[in-house]
Amino acid sequence: AVTAGGGGGGPRSLRSVCALLARRRVVRALLPLALVWFGLSFGYYGLSTWVAVLLREEGAAGSPYYASPRGTALFFSLAAMPGSLASALLVDRVGRRLLLVAGLSLAAASALALSLHGPVLLLACAFSACSISGWNALNCLSAESFPLEVRATAFSLLSTLGRVAAILAQVVDGSLSQRVPTLLAATSACLALAALGGALAPAPQSSRIRVEELSPQPVSA
Repeated sequence: AVTAGGGGGGPRSLRSVCALLARRRVVRALLPLALVWFGLSFGYYGLSTWVAVLLREEGAAGSPYYASPRGTALFFSLAAMPGSLASALLVDRVGRRLLLVAGLSLAAASALALSLHGPVLLLACAFSACSISGWNALNCLSAESFPLEVRATAFSLLSTLGRVAAILAQVVDGSLSQRVPTLLAATSACLALAALGGALAPAPQSSRIRVEELSPQPVSA
């Protein structure tokens, strides 16, 4: 069995990852989810970290829809609450994968509209709410797409990939901070790729099912 617990240290963790990657059905679920984790982490954490700077630059460029950077950053954060509430209400009704793809697609559209000088405050809040909905669906889908005995290892691997993408986003977004439309278009492209990964990800039927009743094998769409 592949586990993530215990005190075996680095070699044991490496063996767990290698054993995980040797299982074809697990890899089939892991690859599209890895694309989602990378794209969403890159797009969301890049924009959320730099949002005040980006909007200041956008205002300096003379956008007619410019809003205060501090105010927009505040509403950007507050918009996560309705996004979380909406995902909590919808995740069992529409399914994890559909909610994930819809959230990421709308977030990508919001970032693209921002790059075209749309209404800054409205689009920044829409991006935040839709991204958070996508995050919540992704966490559920990532946990439920793998057998119990490899779930912790798979989730840890995906989370690590997301951290790497978030770090990379700081470097890329910092280098593009003077070219706001290009940065926002790149963010939109990353989220669109993440939505594609979500559409290709497995869709386990786990709504309203106890953990003990889940199949030991991932269920393909």
